[in-house]
Amino acid sequence: PPSTPAQWAAALGNRPVFNGVGELDNEWQPSVKSTHDALVDAGANSIYVEFTGQGHRPNNAFDETVLFAFWGTSF
Repeated sequence: PPSTPAQWAAALGNRPVFNGVGELDNEWQPSVKSTHDALVDAGANSIYVEFTGQGHRPNNAFDETVLFAFWGTSF
């Protein structure tokens, strides 16, 4: 299986990738952003979103429409 950003970008072709993380999730945010940046640098169509006011687990204010908008326009 692909193990480097360049291999992932090649395997993905033009298919977009969604990288989302809560803006308050200090533990996961650096690695999600790093993954996004590496994929973009390798030529992948990666989208990065920080969910406002969200931590590691979504709360009742989580706006899931961002995900549905991505899925609705990406496939």
